[in-house]
Amino acid sequence: MNRFAPLFFLASLACTGEDPIINQLYPELTISPLEYDFGEVVVDYTETVTFEVINTGRAPLDISSITFADGGLGVYTVEPVEILDLPWRDDEDQNRAEITVSFTPSTYLGYIDMLLLETNEEGNPTTEIPITGLGGDGPTPDIDLDSLTVDFGEVIPPQSSVVAVEIRNVGDGPLTIDRTEQHESGDFIIPFSLGGTVIAPGNSYP
Repeated sequence: MNRFAPLFFLASLACTGEDPIINQLYPELTISPLEYDFGEVVVDYTETVTFEVINTGRAPLDISSITFADGGLGVYTVEPVEILDLPWRDDEDQNRAEITVSFTPSTYLGYIDMLLLETNEEGNPTTEIPITGLGGDGPTPDIDLDSLTVDFGEVIPPQSSVVAVEIRNVGDGPLTIDRTEQHESGDFIIPFSLGGTVIAPGNSYP
């Protein structure tokens, strides 16, 4: 007779008419690091830090805005600035994104601001991340050219002429040339790119 007891219990529950218990799922923001100090950065130079944002909840996480409490103070910028939507999936790699913050001090001062993330996280719609940095002094390059104008004189077609310009680094830090370009007339060309060339302090490059 006891073997019928479980069936009777289940039938009794079904007849009570009680509402089923539903557990609501919420997004949850996890970010690393929780604060960041750039330390001392040479004035007019840029340092960056990347924050990893992870949705560790069980529902989609929406980051509606990424701003600074004091507007970045003219030295902090953030990428990306668009809305981030982080779904929840079993694959954690799909639940994360990156936010890059840059610091370019303009004076020899300390800068304190707060990175603000507006989200749909339950009970915590605004996440605050302290950001600090100091403008400092250090070795810096200083580019100098032996001539600011290149004059080829008279060149009779189809002949060609080559003129060299010497690039000097008169600063006290390494000078890196990102790229070289020539605009306007197609009659002039730069035979080779200096992109990636590093000129030591006191040295020159033709």
